[in-house]
Amino acid sequence: MGCTSPRTPDPGSKENLQASPAPPSKSLLDPGAVLAGHLLGTWVLVDQQTVSGQSRLRWDKMRELTFGADGTYTLNLGYRSRSDRYELGRGVIRLHETLREGVDMIPGPTPSDPAKLANWKPAEVQHINEMTIERFTADRLMVLEDDPQMVFNRHLPPGRLKNTYRRKQTGDSGPMLGLGPVLFAPGAGRYAGQYAFSQSKLPTMEMSVSSGSSGASRLDLNTDGTATLCAGIQVSSHFSASQYAPGGERSNRESRKTLFGFGGQWTTARGVAVVRFDTMVWNTCDLASPTAVPQLQPPRELVCTGIRRNNALPVDAIACRLDKTMGQLNDLALNPADSYRAGPFNLQNEPMGHISTDPGVPWLVLGTGSGVKIVSEDGRSEGSPEVKITTDDVRLNEADYKTVPVK
Repeated sequence: MGCTSPRTPDPGSKENLQASPAPPSKSLLDPGAVLAGHLLGTWVLVDQQTVSGQSRLRWDKMRELTFGADGTYTLNLGYRSRSDRYELGRGVIRLHETLREGVDMIPGPTPSDPAKLANWKPAEVQHINEMTIERFTADRLMVLEDDPQMVFNRHLPPGRLKNTYRRKQTGDSGPMLGLGPVLFAPGAGRYAGQYAFSQSKLPTMEMSVSSGSSGASRLDLNTDGTATLCAGIQVSSHFSASQYAPGGERSNRESRKTLFGFGGQWTTARGVAVVRFDTMVWNTCDLASPTAVPQLQPPRELVCTGIRRNNALPVDAIACRLDKTMGQLNDLALNPADSYRAGPFNLQNEPMGHISTDPGVPWLVLGTGSGVKIVSEDGRSEGSPEVKITTDDVRLNEADYKTVPVK
């Protein structure tokens, strides 16, 4: 067999956007079959019930389990994670846990003797969470396992819960743009999107933070190989603090709006549309406007992949990966990766500071035909943004986004 150099992945290629298909499940007749059945990877908790079958409010909503080939696992709760080793038995997975008092479980009783209390330190408790496998397929893992809330409260041995996990999708795209999306190479046509993203949080009981962005974008891929992109964006933010907050009562409100257009050429390569812009205008989208001053730009590139209509997308759409040269569009972009904070790219930060997340990659999503409308709401009581994608007759009114020069 000859030796060939590995191909460098194209950042906008199908491999990057489409999740790797999970292999078929296999029998659990012996411990090794669990690994052979591809337990390896990350699993996300999606449903939790009592043993009697009653759904309950999940105490660990961000729970993710990652199984490594070296016999170690990582439990990620969003705000903290821990790693240890696991063992495989006949139809069971045993998670070895080193639980730290005051962190992973409430502390035990402290010594009453002052002399002993002076040298007292929180202990570590060794625990094994034996997960009994009830169902295991290519993308679902249903187990009976220890109730983590009871473990945290030192109720040992704890009660059991029936937890259902789904396999976490790899790559830049997750369930937000459809499970197992069918991809296609975009052709000539009009692609449009309208966006309304909002976030409202309480970092403390005395402080309130809200942010939002809205706008519209239209990408025209013409039959003669030319391309134009128009985008209008409005961004706002508000901060307020009560008289009891550090620094006293105060508030601040900011807003801005932007309108710009790009011109260039497009072509297809390896199943994606590659759009290269070399001209830009501000405060208008008309490159030929007598009031516009076209600015020659270093080449700015969009790599766009087509996604067929599916359970998440009401129409065929395209997702265009934004690199740093197209950062002006980040306020309208999504991070669609399989992440707890997936949603508007510029609103992934959780002001309450409870959740850390990988920001992922910004993608501008536009629909074919009349276009798509993407709405995201991230309220005070929500841990992750709620994103809805619907069809809409997208119209970009330039007057809504033009700025008036200050005289």
